[in-house]
Amino acid sequence: MPLRLPSLRRRYHPGPAIPTTGPQQPPRTHPLSIPASFLRVVARKRSARSINNVDAPFRIELYLNAGFEQDGEPVYCPGSVIQGNVYLRLDEPICGRDGGSLKGGVVITGKWVVQLIWSSPCCVAENMSNDNGSWPGVHHLPDRYFAIRTFLWGSSKDGEHSIASFIQFASEPATTHWHTSTLYLTDLPKNEFQELSAGTHTFPFTIELPMINYSPTFDNRLFRSAMFLNATLERSYKFAPIQRRVLFHPFVETRTPKAPLLRHLNNPGFAVEAEFISQAYRPGDLITVHLHLVALPRYPVTDVRLRLVRCVKISYSDFSNIDRTIQQNVRLSTIFADLEDPLTVSLRVPSAAVPTVTTGQHLRIEYVLKLTLKTAGVCRPYRAKLEIPVTVGTLPNDVPAPAELKPYRKVPEGAGIERPRFLAQIEYETPLPMYEEERRPPSY
Repeated sequence: MPLRLPSLRRRYHPGPAIPTTGPQQPPRTHPLSIPASFLRVVARKRSARSINNVDAPFRIELYLNAGFEQDGEPVYCPGSVIQGNVYLRLDEPICGRDGGSLKGGVVITGKWVVQLIWSSPCCVAENMSNDNGSWPGVHHLPDRYFAIRTFLWGSSKDGEHSIASFIQFASEPATTHWHTSTLYLTDLPKNEFQELSAGTHTFPFTIELPMINYSPTFDNRLFRSAMFLNATLERSYKFAPIQRRVLFHPFVETRTPKAPLLRHLNNPGFAVEAEFISQAYRPGDLITVHLHLVALPRYPVTDVRLRLVRCVKISYSDFSNIDRTIQQNVRLSTIFADLEDPLTVSLRVPSAAVPTVTTGQHLRIEYVLKLTLKTAGVCRPYRAKLEIPVTVGTLPNDVPAPAELKPYRKVPEGAGIERPRFLAQIEYETPLPMYEEERRPPSY
């Protein structure tokens, strides 16, 4: 019997499955709806679905914004207000101050992380370095990103409760410089943070984002850009630090054309005119394409396919990678041969679609709509293809971005750049009674 040697082929980790959908589309939803006034309205006190365990003794909860939701989670934009609570359940009391040193304090931190994940193909899942060791598994890009923090409970060594803001720069992958800027200090009695009693405690916080169009929250096998909230109980070994991701979408305009876009698909078998209602949509919008036969075809069109493809380009220094994935896919099997009866094909933009990004320094996201027609010929089928770029925006149709909005790449460098800030807690008054039509005052 011959001896079988083990295979020496390198094993590669399979990539993510390509999501496709059939003709049945989800119902129309608008998870991200921006009011035209762009007022910085504080979120209603309605808790979002927690990423952490709701029974966890130490967790972060966020309030849902009215009209700013995606799959049960709040979505924030430039100028938004992030409001939530840090919950802490204690079985025994802890001390806050003892002899001028901090013994325990609840700290909330917000930080934007931009990372390039570089690995050899055989160890992508393990975040290991490649063969020459010149690239680490997780590479912090030398780009501006902020980090802010404050004490929700506790005090500094001198008995003052301070709210400080930090700006972080990374000039090299392994070097990080911190610049501290104190916003304000408030003198508090030295015995105010002596002890935190046993039981359940709630620490509210409010963060206001600047009018800067940061990159959207995005995460794939090569690139990660996201804002995280971290809560820490300092000088305590019973509670590990907790983290929660914050969804962010930049302002992207959605321009509606005055007239539909017309494109022609011609070959020896048929001639079809495709009519596109628009080239700009929002998550949850329905993309509709009308097909008209220009002349009687030699063979009827029997196969129509419409796909929404997302193109993600990651670039840093001399490295560049383009990843194309199908976001939606609709295929119709029909007989299209009537000059008087147009054919309509449509698909819906996914509700969780990341908006178009064209100004990012390292991340670029674009969308392409691909239309394919095919006939069932006697010898060989005739085929025609068409591609048009589309924009996935976040603002309502024809609503311009606010004038004070600043692109992320145009923010000036230095310690004085705009950054998120902590706000004083807003005390809610008793809400107005519900409006009743029968109690409406008479009109004259």
